[in-house]
Amino acid sequence: MATLVRRAVLGLGGSYAAAIGYSLVEHDPLESHIVSTIVTTAMWMPGGPLHTLYAPLSKVPSRASDVTASRVEHCLKQSGRLPLDCTIESIDVQPFGLQGDGHSKGMLSEICRVTCTFSEVPAPSTSTVPETFIVKLSPSDFGGRLYGRLCLFQNEVNFYKHNVGPKGGLRVPDCLFANYDPLSGEATLFLEDLSPLVPVDQNVGWTIDEAKSVLSTAARFHAHYWDADYASSDEGLSSLLSGTHRPTLERLEALYLKNADKFAPAVEKHLDLSVSKTTNSFLVDVVKPNVKAVTDSAFFMCDRPFTLTHSDLRCENVFFTPPGEDDYVIDFQIATFAAAAMDANYIAIYNSGQHVWSEETELSLMEHYYAELLKAKPGLAYTFTEFCHDYVAGLFCNAYKFALSAADGAEGWSKNPDVTRQLFRNLDFLIQRWNLEDFFLQGCNRIHYDETTNTCLMSPLTDTERFMVLPQFAQERISRRDGGNPTPDNALSPSIMQTWSTWLWGY
Repeated sequence: MATLVRRAVLGLGGSYAAAIGYSLVEHDPLESHIVSTIVTTAMWMPGGPLHTLYAPLSKVPSRASDVTASRVEHCLKQSGRLPLDCTIESIDVQPFGLQGDGHSKGMLSEICRVTCTFSEVPAPSTSTVPETFIVKLSPSDFGGRLYGRLCLFQNEVNFYKHNVGPKGGLRVPDCLFANYDPLSGEATLFLEDLSPLVPVDQNVGWTIDEAKSVLSTAARFHAHYWDADYASSDEGLSSLLSGTHRPTLERLEALYLKNADKFAPAVEKHLDLSVSKTTNSFLVDVVKPNVKAVTDSAFFMCDRPFTLTHSDLRCENVFFTPPGEDDYVIDFQIATFAAAAMDANYIAIYNSGQHVWSEETELSLMEHYYAELLKAKPGLAYTFTEFCHDYVAGLFCNAYKFALSAADGAEGWSKNPDVTRQLFRNLDFLIQRWNLEDFFLQGCNRIHYDETTNTCLMSPLTDTERFMVLPQFAQERISRRDGGNPTPDNALSPSIMQTWSTWLWGY
């Protein structure tokens, strides 16, 4: 009966939201989709009509107040982690985040620590449930839930369900239960409690040795999934996000056109920080008129070797362990198939604390990552020049994403203003350091269209052409590495002539 009621409620609610979206924006399918998503999210908000009707019927918690002994017991038995003859007498639920325990609350999650009292202590041979674990739920605020509906919650649940991290040699918290409801858009995860380990304070940033440790971890993970078969069912990869998913790129394009002009004013308003004229001019005067090229080329990386990237490797998502042990990595909501260099560049933008790493430090970290990648995947046909070029592409991708947040996410910047302020300082500085405008215009010049076949053609690049668009300090380092010769032309990228139907992966 509960299932029938749930289906009726969800069916009516989904149809109602879709009808509202279409009626409000009748002639724009993209805007109609966005509006219907907003309406659906509102209806499923705690206290909203659908949530009020359905939540009491569900045995899976969707917010902290729903985390009860009976629901936790149901979930653990459903996942096979708790024996059927064992019961949970009581639980203690403690907020986990901004309540003074030294951790940062998830930006797109509601987190609590649960301690169980069992009717009898389960035998180790029949149960793998610790007394204390972490419950991660969809956020209670509207903005967080709206962003989560863009596949982010589902993405993390699939990452854990399919054991994607451990298969790639990545140490992640043990997952006791994982569930995503595609209609309500709510995710529920029961994860290993990593205390007493704590992440590094984002305001302090990683030391160079800590950054190298994370880069080594990332390189091994990237090597495992390097050019992996995205649709391979045994890896569960087809359920994860893809950096060349056409509908997603088109939504980002629409948001960029809407938000690019608001980026610098939003940074000044919320962070009391001025974006340089160089960066603002680049994001608005150079990128905005050519934003279609970004979509059609998937950030100029559609012809690059892809791997599975974490896409959010910052201090709060890494727990360092004692020497000799692998570090823990958490938070896979935006784990995406993309160019590996995006992770390496993200580390440089986000994790240097209250300063910008020098050119020498940044290059040494890049060389460390590249060496670790070749060590993990011997014989890889991927030159250091290619990596440097992809690194700049990753910088552009990250700059593009941060500009998107100017209107819809700017209010959240004030939650941790010191970190966000330094993030944009770093981004501003790196855009100029790496001559990002030259890279962008080179990318635009590579794109040609065949209107008759509706295909996008990207001209191939030689390593020399990649080399020439890099700034002088990077050229000098590459030349020293290659004994005075800039780089051999031994890595021609094939011309890409694909209809978008071959790029519609996963969703």
